[in-house]
Amino acid sequence: MSRGNRRYVYPVLALAGLISVSVAYAYRTRIQVSQKQRKYASKRVSIVLSESVVEARLPLEELSNMVQDIVFILHPKVTRESLQLQNAQQFKFIECNSEEGVIHVLKHLRGLVNFICFEDFESLKPEDLHLDTFLVETRELAKDPAETKEAVMSCLYET
Repeated sequence: MSRGNRRYVYPVLALAGLISVSVAYAYRTRIQVSQKQRKYASKRVSIVLSESVVEARLPLEELSNMVQDIVFILHPKVTRESLQLQNAQQFKFIECNSEEGVIHVLKHLRGLVNFICFEDFESLKPEDLHLDTFLVETRELAKDPAETKEAVMSCLYET
C-alpha cells in the first residue's frame, strides 16, 4: 500500500463506522416506535360520541393517532366545535342528524369494536336494534365518565 493511500484509510474507516452506527440507531428507533404503536389495538373501531362520552374526555387525538382505523360518529346533540380539538381535520368524523342515523352508520361501518352509550339515546332501545346481527362486538358504555374512559382505554390498549 502506498503512502498516499494510507492516509485515507483512517478517515474511510471512521466514516464507515459512523454510517454503520447511524443505520443501527435508525433501525432500533424504528423498531421501538412500531412496537409502541402495536400496543394499541389494530382493529376497526367506531365510537359514538354522545354527551356522556364527550364528558369522559377521551384522549381523541391520541386514539386517532395510535389506532389506525378509528371512526368517531357524532350524536345529533354533539358538534365538532363542542369537542374543542386543535386539529379537527386529522379525525374521521361522521356527523348524524338523527339517532336512527347513528345506528345506520354503525351498521354500515361494521367495526370490529363499537362503543355506544344507549342511555344517551331517547328514542331507541338496544334490544330493538338487532346490532348483534351486523356488528362483531358492541360495548355499551355507562353514563359515568370515569367508567366510560376506563372501558374504552382498556379495550383499545393491549397490554
